[in-house]
Amino acid sequence: MREIDALQQSIAQKQTSAGDQARNSLTADQKAKLKALDDIRKSMPAIDQATALNLLAPQGPAMHGPGMMRGPGGFAPEGFRRPGQPRQPN
Repeated sequence: MREIDALQQSIAQKQTSAGDQARNSLTADQKAKLKALDDIRKSMPAIDQATALNLLAPQGPAMHGPGMMRGPGGFAPEGFRRPGQPRQPN
């Protein structure tokens, strides 16, 4: 168990180091854009909550069916047959 903990700690340290190196290689403009992205990411829970409360309109296309894809039943795009479904004449 100690070996697994040591490996996890080592991986976490290497990930932190790689992230630090990547950020240090950015230009000032890239760093500013990255900060703006991070600020937006931090506000996402509030945006999701406001959308769930219908205070904000959802972004993107409307969801269709349980599979959230086009077509009856929502599991396959228009034009795709499901098993056991007869072919449609063209």
